[in-house]
Amino acid sequence: MNFQVKVLLTALSLLCVSPVAASAFDWPDYSIPLTSNAVLEDATDVLDSKNYRQAIRLFQSVVQTGISGTQLASVRNAQCVAATKLDKLDDAMEYCDDALAHDSSYWMALINKGNILDAQDNRADAIKAWCQAYELAPENVFGTAIKACK
Repeated sequence: MNFQVKVLLTALSLLCVSPVAASAFDWPDYSIPLTSNAVLEDATDVLDSKNYRQAIRLFQSVVQTGISGTQLASVRNAQCVAATKLDKLDDAMEYCDDALAHDSSYWMALINKGNILDAQDNRADAIKAWCQAYELAPENVFGTAIKACK
């Protein structure tokens, strides 16, 4: 499976309205350099295993390889999801905003941004973000987000 698709599917499966704290277990750092695709695959697996701190670090090492555009937006969105799960909402918002800076039509980052805003009791801006996502991808937006936009 394409790594970017796997990251997108993982991030989508972890979407939530309320952030949840994750395990504090810390995986060791890699001692040998890996290709960005290998690290991306590992980061995605770590995100799937709900080791959010390590996932953020691994995704950051992918960012440092010089990826750009939609791939960078995808990685930043995955970091947004992980930071949200750790209840680090300010960090999560920075990751989401960076994802959107690299791809303003990235609907999943808009959903995550809306979720963060909602968790911060900013429902009006959350609805704006959710509705932007709905306008971009109505077939992919559901739950609280779609109800707020109809």
